[in-house]
Amino acid sequence: MLTNLDEVYEVLSCLPDPVFILSETGEYIDLLGGTDSQSYHDGKVLIGQSLHAVLEQDKADWFIENNHYCVRQ
Repeated sequence: MLTNLDEVYEVLSCLPDPVFILSETGEYIDLLGGTDSQSYHDGKVLIGQSLHAVLEQDKADWFIENNHYCVRQ
């Protein structure tokens, strides 16, 4: 079993699919994984941008709302 955050980061970094770490306000903070470069573009260009900068307003709002819901659960 994973016992600390460093181990979790290490496992996530090995995933072929990208895992985006988002702030409470919908800003891209970090990107882990995404090792399958044939299937995904480099998502690191998103770091520092907000969901509202890269998605339509309603989709960005939906993601942020659901992010808040998940954190509260």
